[in-house]
Amino acid sequence: WVQCATSPTSSTDNKVDVTNSSSSSSSLLSSSFSVQETFHETMEIFEMKMNQKYRDNNNNNNANNNDPWNIWSTYASKLSNVFETIVSTIVTTTTTNNNNSKNNQRLLLEVIGGCEEGILYIEKQIYEQHLGTDQQRDNALSNLYTSYGHMLSQLSPTQCFRLASDPHTLLVGAPEVIEQFHSSSSSSSSSQTDGEENHDDTDLSQRIVEIFGPLCQDNADNALRNAISLNANNNDATSLLGSLTGTSPQEVHTRK
Repeated sequence: WVQCATSPTSSTDNKVDVTNSSSSSSSLLSSSFSVQETFHETMEIFEMKMNQKYRDNNNNNNANNNDPWNIWSTYASKLSNVFETIVSTIVTTTTTNNNNSKNNQRLLLEVIGGCEEGILYIEKQIYEQHLGTDQQRDNALSNLYTSYGHMLSQLSPTQCFRLASDPHTLLVGAPEVIEQFHSSSSSSSSSQTDGEENHDDTDLSQRIVEIFGPLCQDNADNALRNAISLNANNNDATSLLGSLTGTSPQEVHTRK
């Protein structure tokens, strides 16, 4: 996926509070986590390391085997940890604090947007600079796609609907599915009689499940296959895709 004209959903000011998380994976820097701050920090460190690598190459200095791309694997891991923290928080707050639940739902999509932004950044580097083969880069991009695929696979149809509604999302097929949803909603409204108002919410929920249920699952499948095509030794992506599709490790390496 190379989409160079868009910028995924994110917010500079919003921070994910991980202070009260019981997850051991939430040893994430500090008591709060800003997706945008982390992205820009990662990008700055990456560019600094790339400049150093170019200087070393020009000076025929091969002593430093630095991998500038690895910082994006670290970024993917941080986003995955925060995603899991928010998911567990949503489960515990949905019935106790509706406002917190809504805020966490929004932050969940911001973390996914941050993952999209990392993918987009590397894809743009490849596209705009005509970069050749680089397995270290492909490994990092593979890890980002793995995190992205896992996140998408965990979304409910309603969460997928919210993500697809963002015009900057990288979800393949989102505009068409949104149009299908609005068309079906208009048809349902025009055919509704006075005695059918009580069925409105049920019909809406059913349409969301039917239309958006497959969207994020299909995109998760695609992202995990991208991860494996970039790095055939990515065992996490292989395992996740196997769980998603119910296939063996050998079968998941067969491209759809």
